[in-house]
Amino acid sequence: MTGCRMLMALAAVLLLATPTGAWADMNSPARVKAFARLPDWTGIWLSDSEQSDLGGRTNAKLFRFMEPPPYNPTWEARYQERLARMRTKSTAEAPTIRQCIIDFPATMESPQPFEAVVTPEETLFTFGDGTFRHIFTDGRGHPAKDDLWPTVTGHSIGHWEGQTLVVDTIARSPGPDRYLGLAAYSEQARFSERIRMVGKDRLEDEMTIEDPVAFTRPWKITLGFQRITFIDRLDPYYCELDDRTKVENGKLVILPPADER
Repeated sequence: MTGCRMLMALAAVLLLATPTGAWADMNSPARVKAFARLPDWTGIWLSDSEQSDLGGRTNAKLFRFMEPPPYNPTWEARYQERLARMRTKSTAEAPTIRQCIIDFPATMESPQPFEAVVTPEETLFTFGDGTFRHIFTDGRGHPAKDDLWPTVTGHSIGHWEGQTLVVDTIARSPGPDRYLGLAAYSEQARFSERIRMVGKDRLEDEMTIEDPVAFTRPWKITLGFQRITFIDRLDPYYCELDDRTKVENGKLVILPPADER
């Protein structure tokens, strides 16, 4: 037998042996039962805050994260400064805002839909701006301090209490949210969530934010989501297209790059 045939034969033996290894573990009776106990969050979800009026304008009052956070005096003064700057700018003076990345927790009620994937080991939320939330439910804890660094979505772990996903998130990048621009958090902010179905196509997220540096008490917010069917896929959002889109006859049109027009 030539060397090439020997390698092919060895590869065939390994392939035949695979079902008794990793793939068999992934389809073990215990894991199949774990899957069967999980809720069905399949599909694409849209925040309740994105309800619009007849003119297509979003109702800002529906945004939970536009409510005043329970800041202490120092952080409240900074918050009011940001609010004053936003109110004093006229439409003509306001710069064009190109929002490429939306931070957590505002990403949970941003204009972009998200898709949910639930497995026994983790729940994954993917958003159109390319950000994602890995909520690990395999029993791990948060990384050690020297292996943990802030990100726009933080680090999340969770566990299931019946059909409710209980989530603990830390290490969210400190500072103001880059989407709404008002609420800000310190490096010690901690986010707790209880996410569950409250109807056939309804998802609810009861979130509690604790920040011993910035808040005088925990900030509790309840977010609602609707499973939508008017889109069948979640396309990525490309920031560079912001200045190349317009609506013509009720349809979204993407113009070619300036040097190609």
